[in-house]
Amino acid sequence: MHGLHCAQPDSIRYGTSRGVQRYRCQACRRIFQRLRRGKDLALKQQACPLYLEGMGMRAIGWVLSSHHKTVSRWLVQAAQALPENSPQTEACSLNFYTFFTNPN
Repeated sequence: MHGLHCAQPDSIRYGTSRGVQRYRCQACRRIFQRLRRGKDLALKQQACPLYLEGMGMRAIGWVLSSHHKTVSRWLVQAAQALPENSPQTEACSLNFYTFFTNPN
């Protein structure tokens, strides 16, 4: 097992915490667990399409069984992960009168 902080392969078992095995890195002497806390990534990714479809934060939180502030944090993190130079789209306005009177 590799340490999470220094990526050294030498770690030893170092007790349990709430039934989860803990390990200690021999190189940096930090203690870590294999299991990570938090929600599943697939659950977090479900929040973006729901928000884009017009659902509110509280409704998304209710559907995903999470607090609405947590949903808000997921959406902010997803927005920050977008590329800086996103493709630009041009807005086009169509003149109704010109369209129907001038077929060219």
